[in-house]
Amino acid sequence: MKDVYKLLKSFILFCVFSIIIAGGVALLMRTSLFEWQKIFLYRLMYLEAVCCVVLLCLMIVRKITKGGGGTSGFDLHSSVMTLAISALFTALFFSVGIVSIDRSYTIYYLSYMNDNSEKLYSTQELQQQFIDGYLVKANETQKRISEQLAIGNIEQNSSGKYRITEKGKRLIKFFRTLEFIFPCPDKNSIYPVQ
Repeated sequence: MKDVYKLLKSFILFCVFSIIIAGGVALLMRTSLFEWQKIFLYRLMYLEAVCCVVLLCLMIVRKITKGGGGTSGFDLHSSVMTLAISALFTALFFSVGIVSIDRSYTIYYLSYMNDNSEKLYSTQELQQQFIDGYLVKANETQKRISEQLAIGNIEQNSSGKYRITEKGKRLIKFFRTLEFIFPCPDKNSIYPVQ
């Protein structure tokens, strides 16, 4: 029974840490901290690291001032391990959940249809709105190019044109290997239509 109680406390602590980390990142996103980082996922990870360091410092201060205890009756080691697991969980949440919103064509056109819900659209109208609104007016193509330049997956030559680097080729080879192992029903992003 004692083990079940300790497991329940660990789960509660995990939930609390995850909420604090996610809430901290949400608040820090509204500041200029790491604003220079234009790659959305990287900025999320940097801000998450800040939140984890703050929580870790608070646990250490509590151990020094209170003696012995970590968080909620756990020793410091158990609290740090729970924090690490919470950090991994929120990193997964950010990379799969939040970044999908930043990248998703589906979210874009559903949002557009929601904001203009009185209208009906043909496939061609939705395609054209995506090109005009997202790619041209919002300048998303240049944003993606800038990200890939910063990461090193593409390079720009002296005439201003872009080409894929060896690093970029390795990344695509990796993604295509993953797609071979875990077949994706929509292959258009990994095998573009020519």
